[in-house]
Amino acid sequence: DRVHTDPELGQTFHADVGSGHFDMLDVGPGAYDVYVDNMPVGSYIKEVQFPSDERRYGKIRIDSDKLRRLVDPITQRLRSEPAIQVVLTASSATVDGFVWTGKRLPNENLASTIFLVPDRQASNSNADREDHFIIGSSDAGGHFEVKGVPFGSYNVFGFEAIAPGLYFDSQFIDSISDLGVRVIIKGIPGESFHMSACSVPFPPPDSLCLLRIPRAKSLGVSP
Repeated sequence: DRVHTDPELGQTFHADVGSGHFDMLDVGPGAYDVYVDNMPVGSYIKEVQFPSDERRYGKIRIDSDKLRRLVDPITQRLRSEPAIQVVLTASSATVDGFVWTGKRLPNENLASTIFLVPDRQASNSNADREDHFIIGSSDAGGHFEVKGVPFGSYNVFGFEAIAPGLYFDSQFIDSISDLGVRVIIKGIPGESFHMSACSVPFPPPDSLCLLRIPRAKSLGVSP
């Protein structure tokens, strides 16, 4: 596991957090986003405290005129006095439903990649947090179940195929916004969001099943 900060200058610092403790040396002043890699499924960063009396959501700022530094007795290198505390939590919320192609043919394979993308239009403080972009998949019948969804507002999309990382592109997500389903997870224990099954050949007007986005829409190739 790693904790890393990714500042505006593009530098990355790595630290082993297997014991729950980590040290980052020689981190200069600046604004940083804080991530934790390889977290258990359903876990996410609840808050970051730095200094200990300030709570933030995945972001810190180190100011040169306010940061007291001490010499580490072992390494003899400067280290900051206030500690960064990363608080992790888990969610038991589940989103499940069906994905379809607009028409169902006999023996059609509806296996799809499912993404829950934080809703950027909902004043969502977690909209750019990597641990809030959730990936899942449906079976050949189109059914999917995504567990451990953090609280917040999402747009859910189903893809026949999608280029790696494309779901981070806000311009692309805006271009397909009408093909997603909006989901709000309020953080209630055991909470679930169920999308109704699709009827054949077309869903009823109030159906919440996903319309699967074809390869040509997300990979730029002919289906």
